[in-house]
Amino acid sequence: MRRSAERKQATVIPLVPTPGLKLARILVPVANPATARGLIQMASALGAGRPAAELVALKIVTAPRGVPIEEARRYILSMREQYEGALAQATGYAVEAGLSLSTELQVAGEAAAGILDYAGSLPDLGLLLLGWRGAVSGRRLRGSINQAIVSRAQSNVAVLRLHGSELGPLRKVLLPVGWGPHARLGLRLAERLAANTRAAMTVLRVLPMAGEVDWEGERAALVKLLQEEAPGLRYGTELRLTREPAAMPAILAEARRAAYDLIVIGATGESWVRTWLFGAIPDQVAERAPCSVLLVRQRV
Repeated sequence: MRRSAERKQATVIPLVPTPGLKLARILVPVANPATARGLIQMASALGAGRPAAELVALKIVTAPRGVPIEEARRYILSMREQYEGALAQATGYAVEAGLSLSTELQVAGEAAAGILDYAGSLPDLGLLLLGWRGAVSGRRLRGSINQAIVSRAQSNVAVLRLHGSELGPLRKVLLPVGWGPHARLGLRLAERLAANTRAAMTVLRVLPMAGEVDWEGERAALVKLLQEEAPGLRYGTELRLTREPAAMPAILAEARRAAYDLIVIGATGESWVRTWLFGAIPDQVAERAPCSVLLVRQRV
């Protein structure tokens, strides 16, 4: 019992609905019907508030190989209604949720380039929100649209990996944190989720097993991090510090312990490696988590 008490400590710091991250626009590329509803639900949860973010759903139609883009664009746009299935779906989900959603159909030679070009043309783009289904593995990632976008995006980007067919209500959200910029973006996005959904937030810091731990110093550093990045999470947020041999199993164990609805996790330093989307730890958490996962990468 004593060893357990030394390895894990939790406290609740004494929700302020004033998120600091401003999201003027959220761009949601839609193509896969299996992820469209969840993406609109997440965009709604992030974009609500005053002022609300403008939600833009984008469908890219790729031009046939060998056909000039302008010629393909004229042909495809003249038959626009035949290509708008995913956009119509997204609009229907938005209407169900009482949201305002604008839609855009674009023609490009390649899907990732088309999404990035359109994202670059949007002023005040706060977040590019993508979806992912199935395994998060090197074989599926290499050459994927998502990897091309995440590695080249000039905006904040997030990928939602759904656990199930849709996102569902957000009651409990887990935030594993380090000190890097991507974890800080995760905190700022979580601050908006807390303000807009009233979900209970838990900030998790996994400490190494080696050496002594200054528990009070570590806790004070977490409080300072929230004050700097997400002051709206200062109140009502649970802080959990744990010593474990590895971060990824510790995150998954906590996710199972308290039945979280969502994990928000930032990219790590090796996210540039082609076999990873956001890095070894976040990718493996997304692969194995018992709930939906929002992986985030701050604009570089």
